[in-house]
Amino acid sequence: MPLPELKMRMSEQDIQNLKQRLKEANYTEKAIGQRLGVPDIVFLDSRLLPQFYFNCERVDDPLSTLIKLFLLQSGLSRREVSAVLGRECIAALSLCGILHRESGLFYSNVDLFPCLEQFLFTDHWFTAGQEKGHVYELGMDSYALVRLTHRGGRKKALDLCTGSGVHAIQSAFAGCRSTAIDINPRALQYAEFNAAFNSSEVEILESNLYTKLKGQTFDLITVNPPFVPSTDKDMLVHRTPGESGEEVSERLVAGLPEHLEEGGLFSMILNYPIITNDSYLDRLERWLGQDKGWVINNVLLQVTPVGVYIKEHIYFKDGYYENFNEHLESYSRMGIEGIGFANVFIQRVHPDIPNHKKEIRTVMPTDCKRENFKDWLSTQALFGNPNFIPDPKSKPRFSPYFATLWRDQQMTKGLLEPQMDNFIPGERIDGEQAELLARMDGEATSEELLQRWIEDGREENAFYRAYRDLGLNFAIEYGQDGT
Repeated sequence: MPLPELKMRMSEQDIQNLKQRLKEANYTEKAIGQRLGVPDIVFLDSRLLPQFYFNCERVDDPLSTLIKLFLLQSGLSRREVSAVLGRECIAALSLCGILHRESGLFYSNVDLFPCLEQFLFTDHWFTAGQEKGHVYELGMDSYALVRLTHRGGRKKALDLCTGSGVHAIQSAFAGCRSTAIDINPRALQYAEFNAAFNSSEVEILESNLYTKLKGQTFDLITVNPPFVPSTDKDMLVHRTPGESGEEVSERLVAGLPEHLEEGGLFSMILNYPIITNDSYLDRLERWLGQDKGWVINNVLLQVTPVGVYIKEHIYFKDGYYENFNEHLESYSRMGIEGIGFANVFIQRVHPDIPNHKKEIRTVMPTDCKRENFKDWLSTQALFGNPNFIPDPKSKPRFSPYFATLWRDQQMTKGLLEPQMDNFIPGERIDGEQAELLARMDGEATSEELLQRWIEDGREENAFYRAYRDLGLNFAIEYGQDGT
């Protein structure tokens, strides 16, 4: 069956009517995950389809009907669909190429994913094989980038490898002037349709990454690029950029000096090869080609063993074992010892500030953590400057992201215990950091803290070093004007 072609033939009233019905049915990420019996919508897995069908058949309500129609490719009777969508919505969706009728049953030609306050149409998330021009569903990578990237306050946003347009639409919804780029004409068709459906103004351009953006700069660049390391020449370009998996991401990062404004943020979600004796942070810095003006953070969400990753990304068909071995040999030759799943954040700061690099390990967010990561990235930019000196009038205090500070009996080290909902893992800190943190009560100014520190016979340099390290560990709440 050929891939569907979407055409926006819905009136604004049709769109609002459909959205209202989706909201009334509680068609949300969380509710869908709960109904299907998985922790989150990101865990859609074709091997669990029997469970998904079973759970939806067991509960006969509008949510189950919508899931069966828009996520499980089920055929439904006119009575079932009409009860949830109504005749007008059915007619409008049919005109757009979303619904078709076959042997008396209605089927959806596409999938429909909720994403915070928006809804996105994509090609089917489970298919029999690869099809050229396929527009990816919203998976773990899409939702991670949405949930971690703060967009408020940005002016010009660029989304590369836009696919369904989800990230460009999120930026437009946040008030940005938003541009979406893709090399796949069908992806641009979907992005345009989804932007219209979500009442978002997005400029749509067909381009190979930055090719048509010469001289243009942005203060937010988002991207979910192709990243699968593969030797398979038949694997489609939207899945693999080449044998190392880094052919596209390298070009993306290398283009930042030309296209990312000072104060701007680059946010990229991807799988990347963990290579023996070559850290990913170092590779990112090499690709930038500059040793000043950048704060580079890698938020590692998951590490997958090589064999498991290969199994998940090649098809079980004739020649499977030969294909598997070919991938193993390729990975071994390149020194790939695992595959990381991460959100890379790169901030452009003043060009005189030496680069700062830091990696943290956390877990896939199941809800929106944008504000948290906005705060964390701000601390990385502020305290990442090796010449940081605190405002004398600032009154630092223990970060609300942590529950308590534990110290050993000899007072030589400490441990930060995170709050239950904190995305930052517990950090071990040295004795000087623990001592300084214990003194930061939100009442004493930085100037007073320094004076007492010196009066106790401690070194001034040690004070500033401990202060900065606490900031980088997200252990303090810092205000520059006494707050």
